[in-house]
Amino acid sequence: MLGIIKNIKEKIAETNMKLQEKIENEYKCNEEQKNLYNEIVLLYSKIEHTRSIKEKNNLYEDITKLIDTINFEHFRKNLLNSSIKKNSLYSTTDFGLWFHKESLNDYIYGIFEKIGENKDKNLNLLKKAISFENEVNSIPKHKIVLSQNKIKKKSLQNLNDISIAKIGKSFNKEKLFKYIVVDIETTGLQASRNKIIEISAIKYIDFEPIECFTTLINPESEITHNITSINNISNDMVRDMPTINQIIEDFDKFVDGFSIVGYNICFDLKFLYCNGSNIIENKTKIYDVYELAKKVFKNEPNDYKLETICRQMCNLYLDTNHRSLIDCYATNIIFNKCIEEIINK
Repeated sequence: MLGIIKNIKEKIAETNMKLQEKIENEYKCNEEQKNLYNEIVLLYSKIEHTRSIKEKNNLYEDITKLIDTINFEHFRKNLLNSSIKKNSLYSTTDFGLWFHKESLNDYIYGIFEKIGENKDKNLNLLKKAISFENEVNSIPKHKIVLSQNKIKKKSLQNLNDISIAKIGKSFNKEKLFKYIVVDIETTGLQASRNKIIEISAIKYIDFEPIECFTTLINPESEITHNITSINNISNDMVRDMPTINQIIEDFDKFVDGFSIVGYNICFDLKFLYCNGSNIIENKTKIYDVYELAKKVFKNEPNDYKLETICRQMCNLYLDTNHRSLIDCYATNIIFNKCIEEIINK
């Protein structure tokens, strides 16, 4: 009798152990799947908020790999658990849509399908962006001559109004034989106190790029995280770069005698003026592509930011937004399109 009781106790203990292992494994599986779900949600959120095509592409690759390892039923449960019920509908901030519980499976497949479609679309945009960057990088680079001369800063109060040249229907493109597109990146919006951290200019003759001047600038002050998030320029990147004082003389020589073109060009010219540049005093014509874009693309784009006009009106996709050389090249494309639109209207 004692032997029978002992066997029963052992079987009960073995059964309890297997049950405990099953519960623990199920719990572990649920936790792993929950973590996978949360990681997918996090990546999805990052995709929605990043502007970089290259970064989006990397995120799509990561999220696709996670989807391949997810358990559908666990994904379904986690989605329901993270949703808020309102009448017969559920809403989720994770993926930003309303759904019926009965159609939840279709909704999930729809999420996965949308991610796959967007991944393919983004890959095509990345190819366009890389091709665009390769064009820019193929322009011969001017060898910058550094100067140790002390360049006197100028007060913004002494700057006269900047005269912007107009372009009308009778504009003769042939007279615009040579010009330079200029763009800078800065630590803020105030020319009198913020610093230049990158400067670029592309020289065009007969509308063909022949040479570019481009360099990062050491501002000799801290670049904030907020500024780095806008133009992707960090303190490490500028630490060993020349100061604005060292390059401004060579920059003035590079642009001398050429008409000046830029996107919201007065912003750039004010910074250059405050840092001792004579670019405005050269008495050349100055063209503002931002003003031309507002005239030509009236009421068409969502806004008149450079990247918006590039994307919506010129079918250009820039991966490196707010880097000065890329912006110079894009500005020239918009400039040419605006001229054609005005002349042929």
